[in-house]
Amino acid sequence: MRRKISAVILSLSLAVSVITGCGSISSEKDEPTISKKVKVESQQAVIGDLEVVSTYVASIDPINSVAVTPLVSGVVKSLKVKVGDRVKKGQVLCKFDDEGAALSVKNAEDAVASARAGKKAAQSQQEAASAQSDASIATTKETLKGYKSSLKKAKEQLKEAKASKKKILEGVDQAKQAYEQANTLYKKAETIYMNAKGFLDANPDCKTTAGLTAAAAGGTAAASTQAADTSQAADTSQASADTTPADAGQTDASTESPSTPAASAKQQTAALLLNTLNEAGLTVEYISKAGLKILSENVEEAKTIYTNAAAGSGQLDSSIATLESTVDQLQAQVNVAKATIKASEKASKAASAGTGVYDAQIRAAETGVESARYQQSLYTITAPISGIIETVNVSKDEMANMGVPAFTISEKRTMEASFYVTEDVKNYLKVGDPVRTEVDQAGNYSTGKIIGIDTAVDPQKGLFKVKAEIKPYDRSVFSSGTSINLVVISNSVKNQVLIPYDAVYYENGQAYVFVIENGIAVRRDVQTGLYDSDNIVITDGLSPGNLLVTSWASGLKDGAQVELVEEDQDGQTSGQTDAADTEN
Repeated sequence: MRRKISAVILSLSLAVSVITGCGSISSEKDEPTISKKVKVESQQAVIGDLEVVSTYVASIDPINSVAVTPLVSGVVKSLKVKVGDRVKKGQVLCKFDDEGAALSVKNAEDAVASARAGKKAAQSQQEAASAQSDASIATTKETLKGYKSSLKKAKEQLKEAKASKKKILEGVDQAKQAYEQANTLYKKAETIYMNAKGFLDANPDCKTTAGLTAAAAGGTAAASTQAADTSQAADTSQASADTTPADAGQTDASTESPSTPAASAKQQTAALLLNTLNEAGLTVEYISKAGLKILSENVEEAKTIYTNAAAGSGQLDSSIATLESTVDQLQAQVNVAKATIKASEKASKAASAGTGVYDAQIRAAETGVESARYQQSLYTITAPISGIIETVNVSKDEMANMGVPAFTISEKRTMEASFYVTEDVKNYLKVGDPVRTEVDQAGNYSTGKIIGIDTAVDPQKGLFKVKAEIKPYDRSVFSSGTSINLVVISNSVKNQVLIPYDAVYYENGQAYVFVIENGIAVRRDVQTGLYDSDNIVITDGLSPGNLLVTSWASGLKDGAQVELVEEDQDGQTSGQTDAADTEN
């Protein structure tokens, strides 16, 4: 806008000069013909990207700077560097007087030689004792081998015996179960015999399975016979009901056959007895003295088998116990042999203890040499990093004190630049964004990137601190603690409508432009956004391709006719004559 205002003032000054110089106003007929069109420059609105580049003053220091501090005190015998010298890691910077340290190294080396000579003398004595001990150990190891073999066999036999015992125990369990089942069956038969004896004695036809089954099924006896038997059967049935086991099956006395009268007492008792025998797994033939004898003999036979099986298990237990004792004895012998070997080896080591002592002395002496050499190395000061010598705080032939920095070395391949920005810029920047220094007179500049952004405002400056990593194109151009101008992209937009900055005018705070439509300058209010010295973003009011007036001219206003001009190679403007002008 300052450029536009200057142009207006310049035009007004020229107009006043012309009027003053003329002295009088020419008559109307003497005036030359003046074109009514305003000559203007133009440019189309385009879609593009805009970056706002800002320059900040940044303080710069090496990222890697080391103070070289001696670990010993001494007189500086030689000084190898001066301020500004470039050094490499490990390069000698200076040397202290190390005569005393060298003498300590010599004494430590003599101690190593003495310990090695003592070890050589002791080795010959140890070799004889070692040979005797080795022979004893070899014999004991052979004995141990025999013990281990016997132990392995005994363990295998014990394993087999235990497996056999497992099978025998399974047989004992089976024999026991058979005995218990036979005994249970006998007792059931005995109980049923006691309860059913009276009924069977009174009804001999029921002492066979076939007879009992027929009686339980009923018959076609005469009513008189049935009636006569009913009284006797009822008494028998009552007695049976009182003595029959609780788990015996019950038959309903009122059960009737579909084709016969009510069942008789004999039929009911026979059915009840048959059901009880079935549940017990017996037949009526066993409900007699002869049958009970058979069952009793079965019990005795099962008992004998069970007793014999249990006795066999006991014999096997004795064999297992014997084998276990054998295993324990062999294991003890193995342990004794191992202990003997271990003791012999320990004795062998004890025999070589003389050389072990010398080994310890040698190691201690060698450690002393290393320590003495390290102490001597401290009298030579070397560069811990590659870089440039920034300070030198020692002088030749003068005392340098331990713990006081003698040199400062800065590795300037990477420098740290610190600068401060507003909150808007801080919110736009991010770690990794590129930065660069200003271009110098030779056209050189250094590049870098942002490595840190503070989230809290600096209380003294009221701004946010930003750190950048700079890689100098020439390490000699940057001095530690100085300031540089750092160029940073502080804002940007993409794919926005862009026009020249000079095309925008303002009136009472409202931005507007002149759009050329059919040779007429038409004022159009717009909303502006981000801008730099050359371009400005239009957020509302224009479309890509709109032709704009980009230069100020006297008479430029809303509705004015315009004539487009363009710059030639000499910077002069010339009119673009359209067809209508040609005809006139």
